[in-house]
Amino acid sequence: MTTTATLYAKTSDQTKNSDTALADDNTLAVALTAGKKYMITGVIAVYAHATPDFKYAWSFTGTANAEAGVTYAHIGRALAAGAATTTYPIGNGYLTTPITRSIAGSSTAEHRLGVQIEVMIDVSGDGTFSLQWAQNTSDANNTTVKAGSWLLVEEIS
Repeated sequence: MTTTATLYAKTSDQTKNSDTALADDNTLAVALTAGKKYMITGVIAVYAHATPDFKYAWSFTGTANAEAGVTYAHIGRALAAGAATTTYPIGNGYLTTPITRSIAGSSTAEHRLGVQIEVMIDVSGDGTFSLQWAQNTSDANNTTVKAGSWLLVEEIS
């Protein structure tokens, strides 16, 4: 089987403050084509204080026959609600209905957080797969997705 892989990496930090509305990341949004299957892996590095915190969702605007092995892992800090690693089974629609999680930042200063993803998606209708993120609580302190965060999108059929 021949595969094609493309790396999408942030070359500069993206910062939000006083902003709680989930929106697509300015780099980590990828067009996917109907009739193809993709394996998507990635690591997102985040700096956040406790007051703004960090919330995110993985979104797919198209339609999918199934998502297999959707796994979110969190590195460095515990989830504000939920387990440190969450795995969803095939076909539960977690990429068509975003699931939002927040990660508690440090109470005294910026703290480094990490999010990992692994997902296989069978696309039946064109759409955009993206990281959506914002502050969990509106605050003047910055919440930043750091340069070097990446998604690797591999077309597997």
